[in-house]
Amino acid sequence: MTTINKIDIFREVGELSPLATKWLELRNQLFVIESPDGKEHIFVENDTPRDSEITLDIVKNTIGYALFDDEGEYIGSYRSLDRAIMAQLGAKIVVQADVEGAEPDDDILAETPEDI
Repeated sequence: MTTINKIDIFREVGELSPLATKWLELRNQLFVIESPDGKEHIFVENDTPRDSEITLDIVKNTIGYALFDDEGEYIGSYRSLDRAIMAQLGAKIVVQADVEGAEPDDDILAETPEDI
């Protein structure tokens, strides 16, 4: 799989043939994500080599593309592969701190080094 900026491209597929579904399931290559409205979306890695019959079925039933980060988190969907590739190439990693438990003391920020 081609990972760029810690982002991978997946194909969203519609109704695959029973043969393709079974083949992909046996190899743990089907990824099901449930959207907030409860609808299931089925994804397969875009760049993974497969038997030609399975690949043709995937291509025939592709309904879109999606980006996922290296931890498997869904980022967004795209109608075409070229748009997904452009998004992948332009992706940036953003680090955001999150504090659980005790919150920072806001009054310390008001102090200057001379006050300490």
